[in-house]
Amino acid sequence: MGILIIGLIMFIIICVFVMIFILVHKNARRSEYLYQINQENIKRQEHAVWGGATVINVSAGIVGEGSTKARVNLTFEVTQQGGLPYRTSATWLVDISALGFIQQGQQISVKIDAENPKIIYPNSPGAIYVHS
Repeated sequence: MGILIIGLIMFIIICVFVMIFILVHKNARRSEYLYQINQENIKRQEHAVWGGATVINVSAGIVGEGSTKARVNLTFEVTQQGGLPYRTSATWLVDISALGFIQQGQQISVKIDAENPKIIYPNSPGAIYVHS
């Protein structure tokens, strides 16, 4: 009976270590993926072109308790020099202190992705592009 209990305890300990290893490995892979996406976004933003946008619709929600950023879903009417206006949407992380600068009807300076003009990057140090 004692050997059976020791075996069961060893099995549980091994299962716990395997689960911890899987979780740590999964988080490391996710962090690596997010880092790669961020690096790709930085490179794409370097090649983006300047433009202007009028905020058509904006909705914001706090990212997490105690967070200094809000997740902001935006719809824009974008104009690029020499081009026709068009509508697109994006999600940005914006400093809560800067939310007042992104209101419906507001004209803002943006950067337009050179490869995909539907991707609109913020032109503000208090905002980060998340996705379109």
